Formats: sequence, C-alpha cells, structure tokens
Amino acid sequence: MRIRLTQFYIDRGYINSGVLLPDQTAQNGNIEFQVIEGRLNSIVLSGMEDITPDYITGRLLPDSEAPFNLNDFQERYQLLLNDPLFDKFDGQFRPGLNLGESILDLAITPATPYGLGLQLDNYGSASSGEEQLTLNGYYLNWLGHGDTLSASMRIKEGSVGGNIMYQLPLNQYDTRLTVQLGFNDSDIIEQQIEVLDIESDYQSTDIIVSHPLISSLNRSLVVSGSLSVRENRGSLLDQPFSFAAGENNGLSRVSALRLALQGSIRSAKQVWSGHVRYSHGITAFYATDNDNKAPDSDFSALLVQLQYARLLTQGVQLTWRADAQLSSDGLLPLEQFAIGGARSVRGYRENELVRDEGFITAMQITSPIFDELDYGGRFGALQGYVFMDYGEGSYRTAIPDNAEPLWSAGLGLVWQFMPDWELELVYGHAINDPQNRANHVLQDDGIHMRISGELL
Repeated sequence: MRIRLTQFYIDRGYINSGVLLPDQTAQNGNIEFQVIEGRLNSIVLSGMEDITPDYITGRLLPDSEAPFNLNDFQERYQLLLNDPLFDKFDGQFRPGLNLGESILDLAITPATPYGLGLQLDNYGSASSGEEQLTLNGYYLNWLGHGDTLSASMRIKEGSVGGNIMYQLPLNQYDTRLTVQLGFNDSDIIEQQIEVLDIESDYQSTDIIVSHPLISSLNRSLVVSGSLSVRENRGSLLDQPFSFAAGENNGLSRVSALRLALQGSIRSAKQVWSGHVRYSHGITAFYATDNDNKAPDSDFSALLVQLQYARLLTQGVQLTWRADAQLSSDGLLPLEQFAIGGARSVRGYRENELVRDEGFITAMQITSPIFDELDYGGRFGALQGYVFMDYGEGSYRTAIPDNAEPLWSAGLGLVWQFMPDWELELVYGHAINDPQNRANHVLQDDGIHMRISGELL
C-alpha cells in the first residue's frame, strides 16, 4: 500500500514526494501513513550576475511552499527558455538537507543583450516617399530587472520618424509596464503639390500595463489596459491648415483608454492567434472636443485581428488573416483604419483607403523552393508564395465615398541569402486598379520590395 501511494504521487509529477509507514501499533485495524510532500527549497544561480535573481527564481518557483511538481516545473522552465534574455540553461537537481527537500543548481548562458537591425523597403506612403530606411535597436536587461529598452528610426525623402519603448516586468507573474513615445515629421513631395509646402508633425505617447491570464507552451492569453495620447499638426505654406474634418486650425489630438486581449492556441501543425482592442476616447489632456458633429476625441472603436497558420505538407504552409474595425462615430485620421500596401492589401499603394471602419482579409500558401542544405548551402534558402487579398472601408459620417473594394492576387519570393539577411520581392495584381496617377511610383505597379538583416 505504501508503495502504491508513493507511486500515485510520482505518476503525477511529484517526484520527491512519497509515503512512509512509521513504526506503530495498529489500533482497531487502522494504520497511519506519513505523507512527505517534497519541496524545491532553493535555486542556486550562476552565469548571469547582472540580473535580479527574483526574475528567474520567481518564474520557475512562484510558490516555494507548494509541493514540487516536475511536470509544472518543466513547462515553466521551457517558457523561461523562450525569454530573449537567455540563450541556454543547464540545470541539475540535488537533495537538500531534509527528507523531501531538493535544490536546483542552474547555470545560465545569457543571450547577447543588444541588437541592431536594418531594413530597406518601399513600404512608405507615396506622398512622402515610398523608399525608406529603418534602423531598429534594442538593449535587454538594461537596468538588471529583465527590462528592455528599444528604439527605431525611419528615414525617407520626405519624412523622418521613430519611436522609443521601455518595458519593465513588475512581478514574478510577468505583469509588465510599457511606455512608448513616437514621432513622425513628414513633407508632401508629390511633384504637383510639392510647391504648397504641406507638412505634418505627429507625436504619440502610450502607457500600457499587461498581465498574462494564461501562459503555457500551447496556450496564451494576455490582457492589457493603456492610456494613449496622439497628436497631429498640419500646415500649408508654413501656416496651420486643416486637411480633415474635425481638425482645428491644423491640430487634432486624441486621448483614449484602451482595453485589449491577445492570445494564441498552438499545436504541432497549426496556430491560431488573435487580438481584440476596445478604444474609448476621452477629452482629457487637451484632446480635440468639437461642439458640432465633426469627428473628435469622443468616440468608441473596436479592432479585431485574427491569424491562422497550418502546415499542409512538409514545408508547405497555409496562412490566413483578417482585420476589422468598427466605430461608433466618425473618427479623426489618427484613429482611422488604413487599407492597402505591403502589410495590408498588396498590389496597391500604402494607405490607398483610410476610413472610419474597414475590413481586410488575406490568404497565402507558402512553399520552399530550395533550402540551405541544397547546393552545398551556397545560395541560402528560397521560398515562394501565392496570395489573394481583399479590403474595404467606409465612413461613419455623411462624407461622399465612391471608393470600390480593393482586390488583389499575386506572388512573392523570400530569399534568405545570409543567416540573418532576407530579400523579399512581391508582385500583386490590383483588380480594381486606380487610374490616372499623377505621380507614378513602384507601388502603382503592384511591386513591394524589402531587404532586412541584423547588423549586430
């Protein structure tokens, strides 16, 4: 009986728990067993002295008083290995001083704490120049608390923009505080209207608190709440000028409270992921507040994003995604839904349609053409894909709108010519192709290009 009870614990992952039969005299046919519920008493860390130990021990051992379960521990161990702070763990258990106690010696190999990436593409808005250069950098464990500092800078002919982000874990349950600052200063460079000296200055601030409700190897669900403040100033001939309904003397400012859920479900052959965000505009922080029915910061909007990926056969993958936005009122451009471009409906200009509400869907099948094991690895790896995209949008106000839905179909190639460098070339055929473009750009031919890689 004692052995069977002990095996009951072991089969369920309680490997250092068990049942003892102490010396005793049976009374009335009753026998008392002593249950020893094992503990992981401590974790001894080595190899990464510049991080707060609680960042690691708190995630591996959230409750030191609970009986030690190897199955639960292995999952937490694998989840922590996915943290970009770490490259490798080498752990070994040893017995503690008392019966049922154990100690984990954990040697940590930290990941490179910094990185710098570069991307050249033609994903920019045609009005301010489609070709753009983007630099992305990050520094991990900046202050020793598992925090991250990252920044990006985007430069093109008619604009310069960037953002900086700092993220700080608040507790062992991975609650995080994120602060983001962004800006973009752009000039219209299209030849026909360049002489009007049209400029736009954009700034944004976001403060976000997120917390995982579910965190496992196969499922995740994160809830977040945020305060967002966005501002845009437009000018014409160096004078403030309003280009959209609701702007006041060229100025629009939106303050919004946002609640979001982001989750995923994965298996060996498929992954579902989704993001839902509800935004409620407020009039705090000098937000635009119009007395008439013009768009302002008093609004509600719901954004839903879904993605699905499935491995069909070896190397062949099907992906599908859909984005949709609904709004209660007409929106300022700062909150509108953009349709068209390399990350939306391929084959059209970036932001071909910008509306209060909209819907985008895309389906793609990707297949390897050759990989790094072919041809002695001299040519890297090459993938090809075919796709179909669709997008449509509408205004909530009485603004006349004769725009047709955007349809496209096409193909693309992704060539990994070096371990950390990729070249992507996409052609999308725009089925409802806008005519008579005064300023022709490569996007009007349905071509999107990108080269990206790691410098550090």
